[in-house]
Amino acid sequence: MKLLAALPVFCLLALASAQDSPQRCTSPYQMDGMVAVFVPLQLASDYGTFSYDAVNERVYSNIFVNNGEQTWQQVDILLFEKSMIYRYFPQNKTCLKGPLRVPFQKFGVPKDATLLGPIFAGTSEIPRAGLLCNNWNGFEHGTYYLMTFTDYDCFPLYFVAANRKGWFSESYFNITVGIRDPTVFTPPPECDHLASETLASRRHHLWVLSSPFLG
Repeated sequence: MKLLAALPVFCLLALASAQDSPQRCTSPYQMDGMVAVFVPLQLASDYGTFSYDAVNERVYSNIFVNNGEQTWQQVDILLFEKSMIYRYFPQNKTCLKGPLRVPFQKFGVPKDATLLGPIFAGTSEIPRAGLLCNNWNGFEHGTYYLMTFTDYDCFPLYFVAANRKGWFSESYFNITVGIRDPTVFTPPPECDHLASETLASRRHHLWVLSSPFLG
């Protein structure tokens, strides 16, 4: 009888433990924010803003690219529903466009990722001085990845991927929910008069495109 009486308590404790364990998550479907990209083998560090719209499957980034010798501004508009990518250079008002042959990838933890454990950005010893996050890692298509998302609402914080060809990292910050200016997804007029050009060999930004899972 004592054993039977203890079983409900054990089940409740197990259920509470399972509920407390971080679960794979998906980020908000619409976000604005900033991103910093580091690609060491290309001696490149990029910094700028992004808008992410999973509802309409489109991504915008306005990045200042630095390859160690020069810096230039580069605007990427990725319209996945139309399978088109536009790359605009404001400094000389030139534009390239081409087919987008990769699927849209939502921000979030991949289904095969493994939880490394929760961490605090900052400290947990002082009230309101730390942010609870979760570290995940995995290996897919010959690439090892490590990613960090906030425990609450699954905001992306950090992503790094490495394979035999090298590695890169991306850090995300100043994120807000929603799209403040939907017009950023409209390509500039200079993009309407150019023949299609493949941009697959050019460097992309944001985890949505540079993710190793896209092949």
